[in-house]
Amino acid sequence: MMLFKQNIKTLSKYFTFICLVLTFSSATYGQTGNDLPKIEDFEKDTVWHWKPWIKVGEGFSLKTKGAAHSGNFGLYCQSAGGFYKRIDKTIGFTDEAISWWMRFNQNTRLYFGIGMNNTESGYFLCIDASTNTLNFSKTPNYTYPPLKTVSQTYKLHTWYRVEVIFNTSTNITGKLYSADGKTMLNSVTVEIPDLLPGGIAFRGYSLYIDDIRGGTRNLQIDVDTVFAPKLGAPLILKNIVFETNKSILLKESYAELNKLVTYLKRNPTFKINVVGHTDNIGNEVDNLKLSKDRAKAVADYLIEQGINTAFIKYKGLGSSKPIASNDKEDGRKINRRVECTINDK
Repeated sequence: MMLFKQNIKTLSKYFTFICLVLTFSSATYGQTGNDLPKIEDFEKDTVWHWKPWIKVGEGFSLKTKGAAHSGNFGLYCQSAGGFYKRIDKTIGFTDEAISWWMRFNQNTRLYFGIGMNNTESGYFLCIDASTNTLNFSKTPNYTYPPLKTVSQTYKLHTWYRVEVIFNTSTNITGKLYSADGKTMLNSVTVEIPDLLPGGIAFRGYSLYIDDIRGGTRNLQIDVDTVFAPKLGAPLILKNIVFETNKSILLKESYAELNKLVTYLKRNPTFKINVVGHTDNIGNEVDNLKLSKDRAKAVADYLIEQGINTAFIKYKGLGSSKPIASNDKEDGRKINRRVECTINDK
C-alpha cells in the first residue's frame, strides 16, 4: 500500500511537471512570435544579421540599449524622416508572417511597409497612437490614405507585439498584442488584389523596435499547386484584358498576372517567353504590331513587379497561329490571347 502511494505521488509530480511544460509551451509557441525565425539580430556588436537595408532619409539609431525589448540593443526611430527598407529579401507568400516588438515614446505612429520594391511606394500597416487607430493604408507620395481602419487606444512607454500574417498573398491581417505578447488586443484584415510578395520597410518617429522575426508560421502552402504551368509547354494566360485595339492592360488582368509573378519569384532562375496573338480582323501588319505590343505590356508588368528582365522575352505572331475558327466572334475572342512558355534552362 505504501509503495502504491509513493508511485501515485511520483506520478503526480511528473504530471505537474508536464502540465507546467505544456503551459509554458502554449504561452510561447505560436503566440509570442517565437515560432518565427529571428531575421534581425540587434545583439551583435556592429553587424545586423538581416541586411542590407536601404536607408531613405535620416533619423534612425541602429542600436541603443534603451530601445531593447530583450537583450542589450534595439532600433530607435528618432525622426519621421527615418525610413529603412529591405528589398533583397521577399516575404508575402501564403502562410508567411512577420512579427516585431514596439514601444511608443510619444503619441506618434509607425508605418510598416509590405510589398516593397525599388520605389518608395507600397502598402503599410499603420500602428497609430496619434489617432488611436490600427489601419492598413497605401502611399502615393506619403499621403497614406487608409484602406481599412479599426479603433485602438495605445499607452506610452509600453511594449506591444505586432504581427502581419499573409492569409494569402493578397489577403493580410495585422494583429496587435499586449505586453505579454500573447493577448490579442485588436486585428484588421484587408484584401489587396494587386499586392505582391516583396520587401519590407519601417518608418516612424520617437519609438523603439526590437526582435524582428519573419518567415513561415506553419506548414507552407505551396502556391505553385494553384498556379503550376507545365515547363516548356505554352500556357494561355486567362483574363488578360486590354483596351480595345490597344496594348494598355486593364486592372482585370492583374489577378492572373500576379499569380504568374508569384510563381516566377518562387522560381527566380526560370525563364519566360511571352507571345501575343490576335484574330484575323484588320491588316496583318497592324495585327503583328498589336500582338507584339501586348506581349511587351505583359513583360513590362512582370519587370515592374521585380522579375529579372534578363529572363524575359516577348514577341507577337499576329493572327498566324489561331486555335479556333475566326468565322465567329466566339472563336475570334479565343484567338485574341497572350500565351507564355516557362523553362528552367
